Amino acid sequence: MLDLDKPQRQSPVGVIVIFFKNLRKAVNFIFYFFVVQFSMNTRMLFLWIAIVVVVLLTLIYSILVYKRFVFYIEEGEFIIEKGLFNREKIAVPFERIQSVHIDQNVVQRALKVVGLKIDTAGSGTKELEIVALPDTFARSIQEYLIEKKNLRTDEGQIQEGEQNVKGRSEPLKEPIISLKAIDVLKVGLTENHLKTSLALFALINGYYWQSQDFFFTLFQDYVTEGEEFVLAKWLMVLPLLLLSLLVISIVLSVVMSFLKYHRLQFFLGLKEVVNVSGLLKRVEYQIPISKIQYLKYSSNPLRKLLGIKTLVVKQASSIASSDKQSLMIPGCKQAQLDAVVRNFFPELGQSSLLTFKANPYLKIQMVLFFSVLPSIFIGVLSLLNINFLFLAILVFVVSLPFCLKYAANMRLALNSEVMQLQKGWIFPKTEILKFYKLQSVAIKQNVFQKRRNTAHIDFYTAAGSLRMWQLDADVAAELYNYLLYKIESSNAKWM
Repeated sequence: MLDLDKPQRQSPVGVIVIFFKNLRKAVNFIFYFFVVQFSMNTRMLFLWIAIVVVVLLTLIYSILVYKRFVFYIEEGEFIIEKGLFNREKIAVPFERIQSVHIDQNVVQRALKVVGLKIDTAGSGTKELEIVALPDTFARSIQEYLIEKKNLRTDEGQIQEGEQNVKGRSEPLKEPIISLKAIDVLKVGLTENHLKTSLALFALINGYYWQSQDFFFTLFQDYVTEGEEFVLAKWLMVLPLLLLSLLVISIVLSVVMSFLKYHRLQFFLGLKEVVNVSGLLKRVEYQIPISKIQYLKYSSNPLRKLLGIKTLVVKQASSIASSDKQSLMIPGCKQAQLDAVVRNFFPELGQSSLLTFKANPYLKIQMVLFFSVLPSIFIGVLSLLNINFLFLAILVFVVSLPFCLKYAANMRLALNSEVMQLQKGWIFPKTEILKFYKLQSVAIKQNVFQKRRNTAHIDFYTAAGSLRMWQLDADVAAELYNYLLYKIESSNAKWM
């Protein structure tokens, strides 16, 4: 029987897990010892002594952190006490626990332990973590905390939870989404490589500028020759450098995709969803159905060609969370996505959707801000160089259809129980939520919108806000009143 009444420590091998976590942070110190070694031409003995000192200090620190970390249960709260110099006591009431999930990296796998992470509500802390527990013990704690949380849920909330899942299919023993190696490869090849390239460039550039003197001294002859060659052959070198950066970014994206999404499996039950994925670090992520606020799926031109989309499960959070901090499932085929949506939103098939499109003023706004003004700004630079005039014309001609298409695709569809917000053209995305998940609705209207009788309408949930841009003002007011009525008249719980 699980006994957490007395303070307990992690598995003894937790010292090693904590050591490797801290050692990663110490890598920068070791790097600068290399910089000092080569820039000051000191003896290698100095370098090795410095590295040994850093490793020993990291080990001692890890042992002390391990000894000062305990967890236990007291008066209906899960409590963690930690901290070496600054002691911290974190008490989480059972009812504030959002989800409990398990992960396991390479070190943990080798030591036959797992990590336990607890997502909480009402705290600035994203999650609590215990890094080294035996698998069976961790799962016992997971089941215990979830059971205690459910017991703290009032009877009416349980009944509502049963009503909320009414109409959904039975829990699936097989994963509703499963990614094979070829699927993960498609995900890697269709990532945002421009973003990866910029991140890679920023990382390399950051390390270079921090140790510029070291690199210049070490590679001075090569840098001088390289500068002369680049200046003489820049028309040939620049495309090759950009191509090399793109290739490296694609390879990096593929590698990162396999590390994160290898053998991804997404299970859908009546009370929770479970997502398992990862190559070196295997993560088992569990979210209660009641905590899920809405679903979002999106695509890009490459993924559209391959017939895959990215699904994001947005759960209630006490802090603003981006898509990357939510449960993200890339590589979904249309049939898999339809199955998920059908299970979460059976109401979509029960009645037809009433659709509202954005006012034509949105096209004018998009063209003005993202086509006309940038073109004018670039055109002014033609006073310095006539080539900027051709660039301004090119920007206008290319951006104009993008703006018009984006505005034309903005629409809101809803029936008596659920709403669906669609936006985007090149990067389309769809967000779906049930009315009872809404916390509030607001109409936003500036001076220019009043003159044109248009307004934005914002939808606030526990997972963030959504916006429908530039509706006719009378339509926005009617929707506002209707949604407020749905929120106030519903007894369903949003969590």
